[in-house]
Amino acid sequence: MECSATPTVCPCLFCKDCTLTREGTILAAADRYNRAVPEESTPDSWSGVAKHVSTDKEPEIHTCVCGKGFVSMYALENHVAEGWVGSSHDRSPECRPRLGIADIISDVNHPNPYQSVLAAHAMKVVSRSSEDEPSTSVEEQCVTAAMSTLNRITPDNCEALISSDSLSGQMALKKVCMYCDMTARHGVRTKEGEELGIATLHIQQMSARGVDFGMMHNAACHNRENHGTTDFSQTVTARQNHGCDLLAGDAGHQGRSHELDFYGGLRPQDRATNFVASAGVPLFGDPFEQVGRLAQRTRVTHRRNKESRQPESRRSKATRVMRLMEKGEVDGNHWEEVCKHLSGNLKAEAMRS
Repeated sequence: MECSATPTVCPCLFCKDCTLTREGTILAAADRYNRAVPEESTPDSWSGVAKHVSTDKEPEIHTCVCGKGFVSMYALENHVAEGWVGSSHDRSPECRPRLGIADIISDVNHPNPYQSVLAAHAMKVVSRSSEDEPSTSVEEQCVTAAMSTLNRITPDNCEALISSDSLSGQMALKKVCMYCDMTARHGVRTKEGEELGIATLHIQQMSARGVDFGMMHNAACHNRENHGTTDFSQTVTARQNHGCDLLAGDAGHQGRSHELDFYGGLRPQDRATNFVASAGVPLFGDPFEQVGRLAQRTRVTHRRNKESRQPESRRSKATRVMRLMEKGEVDGNHWEEVCKHLSGNLKAEAMRS
């Protein structure tokens, strides 16, 4: 007897995106998911698409990729944290930021600043963090793209100045470049160490060709406006820094027709590095901080499940704020700020009420 059944092979065997992690989730059928995207005049851009505004009658629903909805992000994150290994739980694409990066390479010695641009690059990047990714993380990803382009076009025996409004990103790059032989433990604790390691490789190749590197911090234009000053805002580097912000913002709004290509949840990392995983998903950043956060959310979920089996009269008063946060009636960040500004009997009374 012959069997004509064709075995199913994961596309990652052929160097394509892995689909096994999306089986049994709302992301399994990409074409069906893309059809659910609202149609606008520009079908491939999110620019101008109105965000959903929740009302008292219609609370905003935060959805897990398993299909379960929650009325608060706090409840969704607790649900994801308690996921067991092999299960698929993560924040859906609508609950993640849309990210874009941009870089401009110019000749600072050119007499005309408007003709000094040698190359400009902007692209949308994958959102892969378990939490909202800060701008520093994204700008460190931008360093790799900028160094790759610079390595191709820069001549020998010249000087390159890396200008960015991210001081912490520059310090991270400096640390990785200075300690190329860092231990696995040190490498795991360096956020975006994978991306910075690739940027370091390009820097080493250019250094071997006699290229010298320097770093310069340039305050972002929106920070100058917030501080009520325009100091140095008309310099060439400041204008090009502003141009990078505009290019990155425009790139982040693109790609509606293939939105799942930029969703990094449940996606294996592109290059093998040292990392810690949660339910099989890599944790990028300081593992001590992230593991502690996951352990705390797991304890919260266990306590919540135990309390839910008790009648209302027997539930602990200490978990009342937790229950209100899960219902979306209390904002955890605002509550934390309130507690910081209260003390003594006033804080105790606020906690009791």
